[in-house]
Amino acid sequence: MWALIENSVVREVTDIDPKGRFPESMEWVKCDRSTQEGYLYDGKKFSKPAPSAVDVDALLRQAYAANSDHLFMKWQASGLDADKQTWLKAREEVRASVLAQLG
Repeated sequence: MWALIENSVVREVTDIDPKGRFPESMEWVKCDRSTQEGYLYDGKKFSKPAPSAVDVDALLRQAYAANSDHLFMKWQASGLDADKQTWLKAREEVRASVLAQLG
């Protein structure tokens, strides 16, 4: 496997030897199969980039929405006639659970 490096970031990964197929100005580095586009390269090793604050926020919203929807459907299917406060409390428990999982 080879990774195309631009500004210390993996832009492409291929299993076909790039030697002689691209301009010499392109920096191709041998890598293992775990290397993915977007990984960082410091001149010696590859590393997975840390998630940005925007990524974490988006993940939190997705997880919260998915868990809230799941809980709401389960509550509706149960046939219970719970009041709004019961639903809000359950929703807050899901939110706390998601936050705990993100650590």
